[in-house]
Amino acid sequence: MVKGQTREYAKEELKSKLELYLQSKGIDIQKNFKCLVCDGGHRTPNMGYNKKSNRIHCFACNADMDIIDLIGYETGKSGADLFDYCYAYFNIPVYNVRTGSQVYENASESNNSPLQNDYGAYKAYIEACKASVGQTEYFSWRGLSPEVIEAYNLGYDPAKKAVVIPYGAENEYYITRSLENKSYYKLKGEQEPIFNLKALYSPFKSVFVTEGALDALSVIDAGGVAIALNGTGYGRLINILKAQPTDNVLILSFDNDEAGENAKNKLFDELIKINAVCVKFNISGQYKDPNEALMGDRDSFLQAVADAKNQAEHHARQVEEERQVSLEAEKQKYITESSIGAYRMVFQDQINADVREIPTGFLELDKILDDGLYDGLYIVGAISSLGKTSFVLQVADQIAECGHDVLFFSLEMSKSELIAKSISRFTFLGCGGNTNDAKTTRGITAGKRYAGYSQKERELIAGSTDKYFNFAERYVYISEGIGDIGVEQIKETVQQHVKITGNKPIIFIDYLQILAPVDMRASDKQNTDKAVFELKRLSRDLKIPVVGISSLNRENYNSAISMAAFKESGAIEYSSDVLLGLQFEAAELNAESIHRMKRQQPRKIELKILKNRNGATGDSVTFDYYPMFNYFEETGKKSVDKFDSIVGKGGAKR
Repeated sequence: MVKGQTREYAKEELKSKLELYLQSKGIDIQKNFKCLVCDGGHRTPNMGYNKKSNRIHCFACNADMDIIDLIGYETGKSGADLFDYCYAYFNIPVYNVRTGSQVYENASESNNSPLQNDYGAYKAYIEACKASVGQTEYFSWRGLSPEVIEAYNLGYDPAKKAVVIPYGAENEYYITRSLENKSYYKLKGEQEPIFNLKALYSPFKSVFVTEGALDALSVIDAGGVAIALNGTGYGRLINILKAQPTDNVLILSFDNDEAGENAKNKLFDELIKINAVCVKFNISGQYKDPNEALMGDRDSFLQAVADAKNQAEHHARQVEEERQVSLEAEKQKYITESSIGAYRMVFQDQINADVREIPTGFLELDKILDDGLYDGLYIVGAISSLGKTSFVLQVADQIAECGHDVLFFSLEMSKSELIAKSISRFTFLGCGGNTNDAKTTRGITAGKRYAGYSQKERELIAGSTDKYFNFAERYVYISEGIGDIGVEQIKETVQQHVKITGNKPIIFIDYLQILAPVDMRASDKQNTDKAVFELKRLSRDLKIPVVGISSLNRENYNSAISMAAFKESGAIEYSSDVLLGLQFEAAELNAESIHRMKRQQPRKIELKILKNRNGATGDSVTFDYYPMFNYFEETGKKSVDKFDSIVGKGGAKR
């Protein structure tokens, strides 16, 4: 096992283990897989692995995790316990520079580890080399003062004829440079850290960033504070600063060559992206790098370092002043736009505006809803074939008859079928509820039947058609589609309607679960949730009622309706302003009673107020429903005469 590393670098190594960890679970990272958090995506996998960022992301629950987040979620561990567990799991040796010991959760692994001995040997080696530094003039030849040589434990190995440069005060890493072949040597199997990293967070206001350790030592000798990246690679520095930003301004002082210039410019751009304060400064003058500048013209180099510090710290003060000005402007903007005091006039204008309710045409329902519909999201749910489309269509017609624009988005029935349902209802009303003369939807649309109709029946159909089109041609707009109408199209159609007519319409959608998906990769639940959120936003922004029909969960078909019954979406329960549930009126609902009640004429239907954001819940309205003629009538509020419920007795074809 190799020597341990500080937690900072161990963490970076740990993050690279996500791919291996996923593969150990049998996951094919080349394609999406079932979410490890919400367990969603059995049919359509919705979690993916991003190799570039080393993270996983779920398009369903928006979980976004690296390996540390994932193991923390799976184990319930957090903080230091989580990291120690991860290091032990992946056998990553970690050295605590403060205590001088290896960190592992699993004691059995650390007891047999040679790490502590390695570090003891490293420390002893560095101290021995430091004691021998007087045997070489290399560092003084490089322009470094005895104070810097002493402070940074620079040393000499007489056996190897090499100088030794430790990379931190804790002596956890070092490099050697042979004086015979002038080659640098790193510790085998080790990742070379940033030289003098702790200076990044020193309280000296400015920190020089150089390429090599000797360059950083030269800046330090000239009165500055410096770190060295050990080359032109800057990825580790960016990752460290993302995890722990510094308050110091960074002075980028790379070598005076093409590689150094390119790296300096790229690092500058990356630092700006993470809001680090930085400047670019050539402290080397005509020389190749800072150390050569120190060796070649010490006085000029000391002045260049001083000038760079002054300029950088002046720039940092300007940035801070600009940040304070921006913060104050943001504060004032927030107060102006968000405080209750600033909203007073807007609120008063809304109160003074003539906010009018829109009656549904059902007296008892309007009474419960505070005289009708207001801006907001209304959801109507029921089991299959109970009459939810007929109910909502009747409400739409009754609103349109009063002179309000209605936009009806039909995702299941054709425009002709909806019109025929409305005309069928009017034939029923027009003949006083005489089932022998009233016509069903099929009786309206099947042209071959007209040859068998009496003159009275023909006149009834014609009169009902005229009655419907008298208001519908001015106030009813129907958009039909199957799987191709989505929320965005609804919003565009509504905006176009307002722009062209100048009228805000009441929106009806039949039905939510078959709206075109917002995201083809998302689940049905996610798409329904998104649709509900957007419809709620539409109702709020335009201050109009939006009425949507919803199907129910199949397991709720034989039980009393509740908020839990609404299919594929928790957003329906939470985002709707009013939630209405249609069900059979019965003391007990089960498969047998429902089957029996479906054969009744009229059917006894109850509309339950499951949620009413601005009113009472738990109330209900009872209806007689005539499914053959698409007509709902509030119980006790008869608008047609009583008639024989034996439908078809002696009558013509309907």
